[in-house]
Amino acid sequence: MEHLGIRVEIDGVGNVSGTIEAGPGPCVLVDSHMDTVEVTDPDAWSHIPGGELVDGRLYGRGGMDIKGPLAASVHGVAALIDRLRHGKIVVSATVAEDWSRGPRWCG
Repeated sequence: MEHLGIRVEIDGVGNVSGTIEAGPGPCVLVDSHMDTVEVTDPDAWSHIPGGELVDGRLYGRGGMDIKGPLAASVHGVAALIDRLRHGKIVVSATVAEDWSRGPRWCG
């Protein structure tokens, strides 16, 4: 996000937020999670659960589960950097989404 011109913050548990602001106005939060649930039985997997690239395909726990939409959100928000007239847009990449409500970015 920093490379794209978005201000980045990381909190104490690993949640990442990127913010663009254009003064007073509404806040829009675009949230995706970047964690995965635990692999309980690695022997039940046909590929390495921690991640493996085979014939151009990615296999493993969390290989897609919202990673693509997270990247799209980051680039979508970055595209608004010079277009936002007022308010704030926050793109967040949260951890522990299955058991936590996470931090609050929009007041």
